[in-house]
Amino acid sequence: MSSGAIYNLFREKLNKPKTEIDPAIKPALIKFNTFLQQFKQSASPRVLDVCCFRGLEAAFLKREFLQSVTIVGVDLVCEAVQEAKKKGRIDEGYAANLATDDASLPFDEVDFAYCLRSGPAFDNKEVRKMLGHVKSKLRRGGRFFYQDLVRNGDRYDKSIAEIVADQQKPAVRAIRTKQQLLEAFHEAGFETTKTEITEPQHDQFYTTGIFFLKKPM
Repeated sequence: MSSGAIYNLFREKLNKPKTEIDPAIKPALIKFNTFLQQFKQSASPRVLDVCCFRGLEAAFLKREFLQSVTIVGVDLVCEAVQEAKKKGRIDEGYAANLATDDASLPFDEVDFAYCLRSGPAFDNKEVRKMLGHVKSKLRRGGRFFYQDLVRNGDRYDKSIAEIVADQQKPAVRAIRTKQQLLEAFHEAGFETTKTEITEPQHDQFYTTGIFFLKKPM
């Protein structure tokens, strides 16, 4: 799914008031906090929230765990970033399309980054660009916690042909296999230190994967 289509979809979502995170995302946020605490060196590290949208996940992290952490949010929907900053959910916020070559990120390096993707995915070419921009802003040895949808191969082809509505097909086709994601991380210059894949139910054409990445020293 192209970044332009994702922009239009999430721009529409701004018209629907929402103040709490999706309960399904909480386990990943708790895991990210545990992950961060293993490597946190300074008392107040800088954390990059990739595709932050309204900043609800950042607000949950700051409220529950990370009061001393500076969270820098980036999203392609400018209005969402403005809302996140105005409501104090993120400490710094920037509107940028990380799926393009010329994305400008005017801030210093960060210690950690996380990306919790639970909606439409960038296509393969664009996700590689996003990974490159994130890597450029991570310090050497910095850690990247990446959650994304992962294709369930046994169910995927049948779902595309028979189950998924036509308007949803572009988003579903953008869901990658575990191997495709691992290859994208490697090509971007990340080391994958750990992978967790949720076991799909028998009728699911996708599941959730969490990838623990490191920028080499």
